[in-house]
Amino acid sequence: MLVYSILNQLKAVPGKPTLTSHPKVKVMYRAESVTFTCSVGLPSEWTFQWYHNGTKIPGSNSTYTIDALDYPSSGEYRCTANRSTEPSTEQSDPVFLQVSEIPAPLLRNLTWTDVFHGERVEMSCGMNGSPDWMFTWYKDGQEVHADTNKTTLFISSASTTFKGEYKCRGHLNNRRVRTNFSSGVILSVYDEMPKVTLTQDPEYKVMFSGESIVLGCHINVSSGWEYMWTKDASSLTDAKNKLTINSPTKSNQGSYECQVKRGTSPLFFTAKKNKPKPLMTLQPDARKVYIGEPVSFKCDVKDSAGWEYIWFKDEEIRFTGNQFDIPHARLADRGKYKCMGRRNKTKYDSLHSDEREVLISGVSAPISVLE
Repeated sequence: MLVYSILNQLKAVPGKPTLTSHPKVKVMYRAESVTFTCSVGLPSEWTFQWYHNGTKIPGSNSTYTIDALDYPSSGEYRCTANRSTEPSTEQSDPVFLQVSEIPAPLLRNLTWTDVFHGERVEMSCGMNGSPDWMFTWYKDGQEVHADTNKTTLFISSASTTFKGEYKCRGHLNNRRVRTNFSSGVILSVYDEMPKVTLTQDPEYKVMFSGESIVLGCHINVSSGWEYMWTKDASSLTDAKNKLTINSPTKSNQGSYECQVKRGTSPLFFTAKKNKPKPLMTLQPDARKVYIGEPVSFKCDVKDSAGWEYIWFKDEEIRFTGNQFDIPHARLADRGKYKCMGRRNKTKYDSLHSDEREVLISGVSAPISVLE
């Protein structure tokens, strides 16, 4: 019985060997090493044949090692086992190997690159598609410490000692894989707080119903600012760097402030509901003037600025300007005069002034003789 059992064992041939790889990963990188192991599971003196993409490759041991992988190493690997007194086994199930270039890590700034004393900075370093990477951080070429998993670099309170160019580099635990440096992020740390400028377009301090006004909030360092508007210390819902007020009313007038995390600046304007009515004056202030006399009209909208004036005689436009002069009065100059103001930026029109009728006497102005 013992002899029969031994003979049966010697004649036994496995269906197919088992092929494994170490390290057992889906993706490997150039210059890494990999070892394949072909296992039969029965004692005796076996030799092995190795296949890459269906082609025989040198090697007769139960292990096959590639010391430095390259792109041509990618593909399908199989093995067979044989011994001199028996036919070869079936081919093993395949093991697929993908060889890739070592990728560069992606460095992202999670806050902003222009910071001020005491602000917080956060940067992350990562690789697409793999959580197994560990990272080392550098500032201006020197290694710096990061958090425990080293994927994130925190600066809890920035100062000028932290300014510089930051990069990161990845490596895989228990594998001789090290990436190139990431692209750099330059961190600037400013000594002085930024200045916030509040602008108004148009710049008129008095606005009228029907006009529109745009308030702008500007800061000399633009990187991730949030804007908050207040009117007479009460918060407004707008959160952009521009605040538009269409057809302002008295409810809109007041003191406006734009606030960001690093500054504030006030601006004040007044809104008036009714259209303004200009005041027209005449020099000489008389209803009747004489032929040859000089006549001068002036038009003015009180308590506001930015006006140009349009002059009318008998309902027809005669002149545009702040003042309308007649150097030498003629009979043809008699008529009814009035003026209207127009804002040069918003093209907003005022009401017409009161009308003045000018009569021209057909005789020359009397001359007084002093004795």
